[in-house]
Amino acid sequence: MSHSDFYSAQEFHRKLRASADDALVKGGDIEWTVIAIGIAIVTSFLTSLVLVIQGVLPVLAAVPLNVLIIYSCQIVTHEASHNNVFNEKRFGAWPNNLIGFLLAIPLLWDFKTFQVIHLAHHKHTNDRMDDPQYRGNVVESWRNLYRAIVRYLPFAGAGDVKSGTSGVAGPKFSFNQPRSWYFFHGSLVVFLILAPKILLLVWVLPAFVATSLVVWMHTSLHTQAHGNEPGIAKSKLVVSDGLLGKLLNICFLYQNYHLIHHIMPSLPFHKTAQLSQRVLAGCPLKGIVHIDYSGGAHRDGEAVDHKVQS
Repeated sequence: MSHSDFYSAQEFHRKLRASADDALVKGGDIEWTVIAIGIAIVTSFLTSLVLVIQGVLPVLAAVPLNVLIIYSCQIVTHEASHNNVFNEKRFGAWPNNLIGFLLAIPLLWDFKTFQVIHLAHHKHTNDRMDDPQYRGNVVESWRNLYRAIVRYLPFAGAGDVKSGTSGVAGPKFSFNQPRSWYFFHGSLVVFLILAPKILLLVWVLPAFVATSLVVWMHTSLHTQAHGNEPGIAKSKLVVSDGLLGKLLNICFLYQNYHLIHHIMPSLPFHKTAQLSQRVLAGCPLKGIVHIDYSGGAHRDGEAVDHKVQS
C-alpha cells in the first residue's frame, strides 16, 4: 500500500475542516445517545449482580459478561471527562461529573482522578514528563503497567496527581506515591477478607480485567515519539471497512478514531466516527489500517514510514 493513497498533514486538515459542518459539530445540548448507553450499561450490570446472587446466572458466565459490561463503561466516563454529555455552558459541569461518577462505579474508578489524568494526557500528549498516559512509561515494565491499571482506583490514583502552577507548569505525575499506594493495597486486603466472596468474582475481578483492557486500548492508540513531530502526531486512526471496521469500533469503544478525537475532543464518540468516515472516504481501507498524523499508513504487520513529508 502506497503512502500516496492517503493524505498528507495539510490535506488531512483541509479534508477535516471541509467535512466538519455545523450540523455535525454543534449538535444539541444533551447527548442522548451517551445517556441511553449509560442507562443500558448500569441496568445490565445491576441485573447481572442480582441474577448471580439469586443463583440464576452462573458465576462462570457472569465473569466474562461483566468484563464486557464494565469495559463499556469507559464510553460514558470518557465523554463525561470532556464534558460532552451535557452542554457545559448551559448546564455547568455537575451533570457530566454526576454521570461520570455513576459510570465509574462499576470500574471501581475515582472519576475525578481519571478526569485530571486524562485531560493532562490531552494537554501533554506523549510528553514523557507531563503525560500521565505516556506510552513509553506504561509499557517499559510490568510494574509500571500494573500501576497504570490501578491508578484510577480510589486512593490509588488520587495520590499520583500533583497539580503544577495553573496551566503554566502543567501537572506532574509520578509512579512512586507510597502513602496512597499502601493505603490502597491495605484497603484491598480488608475488602478481600470482609466482602462477600461472590462480589470478588463478579465485580472486582472483572473491573481489574476491564481496566487492563482500557489501558491496553489507550496505549495501542498512541505511537512513540518520532523526531520533532507535534504532540498530536502521536495518536492515530485504526480503521477498516465493512464488518471488520464495525468490529474495530466495538473493540476500541469508538476510540480507534483517536487522532480526530485529539484534534476535536469536544466531539462525542459517534460523531467522531461519522467525521472520520467522511474524511477517509475514498481511501483504501482493506484490512486493519493504521494512519498517523504525518499521513503515513500501514496494515497490521507492515513497517511504518514516519518520514512521510507533507
